[in-house]
Amino acid sequence: MIDAKSLSGLVERELEAIADARVRDHVRSLLVEPRPILRDWDYGEPGQQYVCWTIVEDLARSRVAIAYCEQGFGPANPWGLVWTRDDGGGEGSIGMDSAWFFTLEEAVYESVASALPIWRFYGRDGALSEEMDWEAAWKACATLRAADPDGLYGVDRACKGPPAD
Repeated sequence: MIDAKSLSGLVERELEAIADARVRDHVRSLLVEPRPILRDWDYGEPGQQYVCWTIVEDLARSRVAIAYCEQGFGPANPWGLVWTRDDGGGEGSIGMDSAWFFTLEEAVYESVASALPIWRFYGRDGALSEEMDWEAAWKACATLRAADPDGLYGVDRACKGPPAD
């Protein structure tokens, strides 16, 4: 089982794998001292729990944190999005498989990276915008979809390129 020191080293290696320095720096600003929380595993026996380590919190923007867990959806997908406090869904749950990822980077792009102006909207022929924040990109995308319902439009991070069909 991993400890706080080993996890800190793993987090550092995962951060170094993020190519976009803006994203890496933003995540570093949100890192917290790894702390273990026993969370309910909703897919096992009643009362079954696993240790999940909270490593990233963006309390100013959301109640979602990024955690690391070796059990449950780990080791295949050990990086997950979890609630930071009770909101009716419960802080104590590991949550659903759709919120757990193979890399820290994947979890970042599904959560705290939305605050960054790294998003573009795309059509079949590639990027249709400059970089912008998540909300502006989706608003522009919705406008295009309304004007051209048969078109294919989406939003993705600028450093990744257009989404697949």
